Amino acid sequence: MSDVTFLKLLKQSVLAIANEASPYMAIVATTSLLSHHATSSRNSSTDVTAAFSGVQSGTSFVTGLFNFLIAVVMNHVGNAVGAKAWGEVGPRIRFSVFSTLLVGVVCCLLLLLLEDFILIDLLEYDEEALDLAHVYYKWRAFTVPAQLLLKVSTGVLAGLQMLRAFSFLNIGVAIAETSGIALALALWTSNDDTLKTAGEVSFAVNSAGSVAGLLLVFVNLPKRTTQENSEMRDPLLVSADNDNAAKKFSPLEFLKNSRDMLIRSLFLQSSVWSMSILASRLGSDILSAHHVALLLWMTTSYVIDGFADLGTMIGSKLLGEGDVKGFKKMTMLLVRMSLATGILCAATIALFRDSIIKILLANPTSTSTDALHALWPLLCLAQISNSLVFVYDGIMSGCSQFRFVRNVLVSGILFIFAPTLVFEYTIFPGYITLAGIWVSKCALNFWRAATSVYRIHCVVLKEYDKEYDKEDDDDDDDDDDDDDKEADKEDDDKDD
Repeated sequence: MSDVTFLKLLKQSVLAIANEASPYMAIVATTSLLSHHATSSRNSSTDVTAAFSGVQSGTSFVTGLFNFLIAVVMNHVGNAVGAKAWGEVGPRIRFSVFSTLLVGVVCCLLLLLLEDFILIDLLEYDEEALDLAHVYYKWRAFTVPAQLLLKVSTGVLAGLQMLRAFSFLNIGVAIAETSGIALALALWTSNDDTLKTAGEVSFAVNSAGSVAGLLLVFVNLPKRTTQENSEMRDPLLVSADNDNAAKKFSPLEFLKNSRDMLIRSLFLQSSVWSMSILASRLGSDILSAHHVALLLWMTTSYVIDGFADLGTMIGSKLLGEGDVKGFKKMTMLLVRMSLATGILCAATIALFRDSIIKILLANPTSTSTDALHALWPLLCLAQISNSLVFVYDGIMSGCSQFRFVRNVLVSGILFIFAPTLVFEYTIFPGYITLAGIWVSKCALNFWRAATSVYRIHCVVLKEYDKEYDKEDDDDDDDDDDDDDKEADKEDDDKDD
């Protein structure tokens, strides 16, 4: 059984947080680079930031749909590793990689076909921002297959408990992408090619990163010993023989879990993208402010998601081993760590408001600044509820609560998020603000936090406690039976 301690989780969380935060920090740094570089060109920093934000939100909608590639793959591979069922590891990896490659190519083609619809009909860019967006959009679409392969490689490595490997992979990609864009903007581009250069560098770096990720999967595959001989073989190259207690891999079960998480991701990404669309209708200044707010909203996410990754990675392994007590202890420790982080993030954002705005927006307009000032208190308070939402998502993935996660998100969108937006636009037409849009998102996350706490502590952990007590009783009965048999044997020996 695994020994779960605060210090061990804390040490592992450092790499996990760096892994989750690195893509976010890359976007923050790129936003600042593009905004400041645009001040010396014919394009305003507001137009460049708006074009970057809109395209980023559109392509991120697609890649975000397939975030389940990390959680579901991590869960399935982690369960097999925990049960030491090495023959079950290979089918999970093969199916994940090949299906991801197919999905990535299809998504790229769909994005290219829908380019005009997304940029013109949905985002309604003005002429200056539209020209910039078209150039950047194509490169972001080409990058999608590589990004999805990078996600599935991360999920496999996490399931194999290779925290250091997948963390350094994603950190390296983020550093290479940001530094590459900075270098290219400084040396090899005119002021009018800002977004084109950023797109080309992103494509090259993510493509190289996806190849590196697949190589890391092969290098870090566990070895297994067959019963026939002592030859060591890669589980990726052999068929499943169910050599331990793990369930035999079922593509149908994998697809069902993926379906649940895909639906969840579809509704979640739709809510985020709809906010960007509504903000774009309020003008480029408000869209730029919305992009900054979205970055700050995710501040807690990319820290807490490190804890969530541990919840999925370690949790699935603990349950594969049958270590219920370890899973329960891990849950309580991760929740406390997440809450403390959320409170710290809220205080930091509140104290350094003006400095943060200046870093992310060069020469912001008064409209952008006023919108952010009105939204700021809400962003600060949301960090606390967000900390619970994100960590419980990871914990529930670790114990395969995929359907529940889906149902909570879908019901929250349909009965809280969407009705709140409709109410605002119906009752206050013409007076909708950026803060009003974000109120709907905060209400949704409060619902997710409350239901997650109830599900884990009032349902899942109690069920595991009952199962654990039952196993203890069964073990005691077995011990008593063994004692009775030994006593009977001794009596028979005496009689003889």
